Amino acid sequence: MKKITFLSIASFRNMSFVKQFFVLAIILLTAQLSHAQVAGDFRTKGGGNWTDYTKWQVYDGTTWNDATTGQYPTATNNVWLVVGNITTLTADAACNDIHIGASWGAYDAVQWATSRVALGTYTLRVSGKMACFTNATAFPGSPIGSYKLYQYPFLSTTGGKVSVVGKSRNLVNSGEWNTNLVTTTAGFFTLNIDLDAGETITLPINFKASYINVNSGTLSENAAIFLENGTAGQGDFTIASGATFSSNNTAGTPILMRTWNATASLCTPAGTFTNNGTLLLGGAAPQITMTTVTNNGTIEYNKAGTQTLLVGIGTGATTAVGTYNNLKLSGTSAKTLSMATTVNGSLTLAGTATLSLNSLGLTYGALSTLEYAGTSAQTMSTAGASEWSVTPINLLVNNSNGVTMADVKNISGALNLTSGVLSIGDNNLTTGSISGGSASSYVATNGTGTLTAPTTSGVATLFPIGASATTSYDPVIINPTTGTPTAVKVSGTLSGTANAGVNYNLREWTVTPTTPSATTLAFTPSVVDATVANMIANSVFYAVIGESTGNNTYNNSSINYSGGTYSALFNTFGSFVTGTNSIATKVENVNNNLLVYSANKSLIVRNAIVGDVVNVYVVNGAKVASSVVKGNNTILPLTQGLYVVKTGSTVLKISVQ
Repeated sequence: MKKITFLSIASFRNMSFVKQFFVLAIILLTAQLSHAQVAGDFRTKGGGNWTDYTKWQVYDGTTWNDATTGQYPTATNNVWLVVGNITTLTADAACNDIHIGASWGAYDAVQWATSRVALGTYTLRVSGKMACFTNATAFPGSPIGSYKLYQYPFLSTTGGKVSVVGKSRNLVNSGEWNTNLVTTTAGFFTLNIDLDAGETITLPINFKASYINVNSGTLSENAAIFLENGTAGQGDFTIASGATFSSNNTAGTPILMRTWNATASLCTPAGTFTNNGTLLLGGAAPQITMTTVTNNGTIEYNKAGTQTLLVGIGTGATTAVGTYNNLKLSGTSAKTLSMATTVNGSLTLAGTATLSLNSLGLTYGALSTLEYAGTSAQTMSTAGASEWSVTPINLLVNNSNGVTMADVKNISGALNLTSGVLSIGDNNLTTGSISGGSASSYVATNGTGTLTAPTTSGVATLFPIGASATTSYDPVIINPTTGTPTAVKVSGTLSGTANAGVNYNLREWTVTPTTPSATTLAFTPSVVDATVANMIANSVFYAVIGESTGNNTYNNSSINYSGGTYSALFNTFGSFVTGTNSIATKVENVNNNLLVYSANKSLIVRNAIVGDVVNVYVVNGAKVASSVVKGNNTILPLTQGLYVVKTGSTVLKISVQ
């Protein structure tokens, strides 16, 4: 473990004198400019209640003047607490920047020197920064630098707190704040982060408090956070649901701890770390020193480079940090396990990051999901390797660039298609259920592989498949009499040829139920033949589904067509195509409301006049069937073929399938 390193002293010493002079000048000038009072600022005039105007002075841009009746700091005012003054809240209060008088001179504070806010049970809302100053000569003196405060500048033993609100900014700045305290037993400093949605508060230097709660927005920390309430093993840190704590600590020290001995590289643990939101870790090898770690949210490793996953260190600290709710690997390069790891929620591979097991075990919980959410195309690891060292329960495809399977996959849970195409090639994919699926996210059966999922009796199940990974969404909906696992695929090549007068779309589906039963199949091709499109534009009754005979031909069935989808009831299964027959399977005469169509190798004549005779002829003129109309429907069993139907004065040509 590395020691804490401060502002690069070695690099500074190696500079020329001129460079050193300019660096120091810039640092001092920046600190002094940010330390100056401005018109409208308040400063204390002895100790007293926050709302007591007699305890405040107001700066007019030149002079400090006594406040008048009703004047005290509000959310838009900067506040200066003069050294040694104690200001007490008797109700919730607010300010912009707050400057703490820490010492009477340029030295460590002595007892009662550090000014403070006695919070009681109330909340002080800060919408600006927090800073400390020494008051050796004229007010406002100088920024605190590395000198010690005597105690926390915000104190309560009854639940009072400081609430950081508003927009993105630094909460403290280098040279204006430090973690050096003479004592931490005088009271508790509870810091709440309550930012507007999407905003970030940054801690560019080490920071210390008794308790920290990140309730909204993001707390970003670039060094270390110390949690100290005066008792060993206490001092808690909590991330609320929807909130984020981002640690970019690269110093080799724990991101959270109670104390640190830089000389001996030793740390002691604080209390409980609870993550109900998101913890972002940007360090190469992040560490934590807490007595208890409870992770109900997401931990994301987002470094652009290799990382080793979080470890717990320090005597008395928990080392049980290998159980995750949601684990997200983003950024780039390999993220390496530091211990046997369990993921109970989701394991997400994002960015271009990969998972390295480091010969350690990976376990998926009973409700776990493996998610692919990369910023470039991803290929799944093979069985036994990396994220597939064991089989996840659910699989989520959430990568608009696409995901490719490299071997057979079997998942007992759900396949969730949110974004991007999952290409299975020559590998079979079996899943317990399918959710999602669209023209932008489907399974490309671009090889010999099939997608298998269960169906339910009387329930239409969508199989979101396509013939290729590029703009080829060709779904099939399956509604069986008897539910059963069913394997499907779709190809851009037809295995048979069309009969004379028949045109097919260049898509062929294979449907193979484990237990066949009467099933309604609905096919929607992404590619539509021009002749097919023209004929359907004239009449949907030209539409057909062809079922492969296995002899390089198809048997065509009359079907229902609507909005690009072809559907019909089938009792046998194999390969299916969609298209049109040049002779309609259903013909309607709008003049007399006569409807003639074929179904189940029969001719049905509807709405003919009772008493009229229906005569059916083959194309050479021979009569093959005849029936007197006795009701609304007249049914004549026929073999498959082309016929001419005459009833009354109406003559129609029709194909019986």
